[in-house]
Amino acid sequence: MILTVFLGLGAGSAAAQPRARVAHVGFVGPHSAGLDGVILRGFQERLAELGWNEHSLSVTYRWADGKFDRFPALAADLASAGVDVLVVPCGEAIQAVRSAHPTLPIVGRCMSRREFHAKRDGVDGVGEVGEHTTGVTYFSPGATERRLQLLKAAIPRLTRLGLLYRPGSDWTPHLPAIEAVARKHRLTLYRTEWVDLLGPGVALTEAIHHGAQAMLTLGDGVIHAGRHQLFAVAAERKLPIMYDFPMFPAADGVGLMAYYADVAPLFRRVAEQVDAILKGTKPGDIPIAEPQQFRFMVNLKAARAMKLTLPAAVVRQADSVLK
Repeated sequence: MILTVFLGLGAGSAAAQPRARVAHVGFVGPHSAGLDGVILRGFQERLAELGWNEHSLSVTYRWADGKFDRFPALAADLASAGVDVLVVPCGEAIQAVRSAHPTLPIVGRCMSRREFHAKRDGVDGVGEVGEHTTGVTYFSPGATERRLQLLKAAIPRLTRLGLLYRPGSDWTPHLPAIEAVARKHRLTLYRTEWVDLLGPGVALTEAIHHGAQAMLTLGDGVIHAGRHQLFAVAAERKLPIMYDFPMFPAADGVGLMAYYADVAPLFRRVAEQVDAILKGTKPGDIPIAEPQQFRFMVNLKAARAMKLTLPAAVVRQADSVLK
């Protein structure tokens, strides 16, 4: 068990309003405290700003070390430990908890809003939730529009675009909407699937065979975990890709472009949702939060390797430029 407390932060507030007991929050993270430092800092700093400290709150963390199939077991373990609120990825992790703890307050971290749908008319949602669950989603409809705008600006002659996704992932329900945006930009979209460990090589070969001049990713946890392999294959095939997740820590400089949700503000929102629940608000009354801030990265080193000249107007829009 790893216990994190907030030393010296917000102590004045706690002294003025002593709490009857220390609240206990469980947090399941994707990798480790080191690799997930950005989200951890946002979460912890916002809790401290809201007045929580070591006298009023303890947080127990469980880290999956990049093995996302561990989420359900880690979540169930924390739920059984008697936490007051559980912060956990959506999908199977929530389902694992709900079977034994149907009323435990949960703050979910989901790829899309669809995961927050409860069962309706006898049809299972991606993750069954309801009045005891709230959370944040990484999906924003406007982000797809922006990614395609940037791709078209970077590659003016772009007409055929590959779309890399994992079948059965949380992004699948959004495919028709993404295809509609592609048609708006007069792009022919070709779906290519990441099926197994050979996913990157097979998918990119298939996309190139069908004339794709570039590719867009819909990266869930599995694709993100294999991102280094994807970066390497893309560099080898010299296929420009717009990633929907950060290229860091790919220090080898092979990723070309990325437009992605800034997760630090989202995890500040997670802290606010936890705070509201601990102060008595029902999770079902707390709105699901969508990302409001995005970051755009370009890699000029990768562009040169692909013999691609990115227009200055595109580079100027980047928040981060790798040279």
